[in-house]
Amino acid sequence: MKDVLQAYRTHHVGVYMGVQTDLSRVLNRERFRSLNLMGDLLGSYAPTPGALVYIDTQQLLEPWQDFYPTIFTAFDVNTHLQVGNIYLLRNTASAVDFLRLVRASFPFRVREVKTPETDLFTSPSLSASPHIFTQVATSLGIVHSLFSKNDSDPIISLTLLYGIGGMMRKKLDELEADEVLTEFVEYLSFHNNSRPLPTLKGLTPIQKLRTYPEYSGITRLEPQFQ
Repeated sequence: MKDVLQAYRTHHVGVYMGVQTDLSRVLNRERFRSLNLMGDLLGSYAPTPGALVYIDTQQLLEPWQDFYPTIFTAFDVNTHLQVGNIYLLRNTASAVDFLRLVRASFPFRVREVKTPETDLFTSPSLSASPHIFTQVATSLGIVHSLFSKNDSDPIISLTLLYGIGGMMRKKLDELEADEVLTEFVEYLSFHNNSRPLPTLKGLTPIQKLRTYPEYSGITRLEPQFQ
């Protein structure tokens, strides 16, 4: 009886695992297909590198005294190349500094940046003058627009899927403080140069950039810090 029950259990677990495996394959296939379709859609948002760059922030640690460790990231919609930096202060000065870093780091002209509707990037609706971030962007020849994280925007989902902020947040519990920056730099380098993405039809971000003749000579994009 014991042997029969064990055989019965083994058979049904095997069938269950087979169903689960088949289901996982189907779900992964559908997810891959949907990401491919999303990649096609992104061409209408950003037909060329630099046409649209999303900037976002992610708090890394709880505020301590006057410090508020925050990661700033920039995601180029066309190529999926990313630029990032970690700031101890979460304020407008950090936001403006990061905008200048974005402009200097990407190998193409940034034409528009889209940021969250927070006080880092925008003034209250009744304010008489544009926010300092908007003023600096305009002076650099960059259009500044806003997005809400409550919007059903596929690019927001994409930046969460591929973004640095979420990855770093998960890693913090595993890393010593002096390892955080090293991990951050390594992730940026990996994502930009070695990470094939379904929304780019299997290309890495740097390979996508190289499909444009004017950037065909660029072989890597390494993190830069000011």
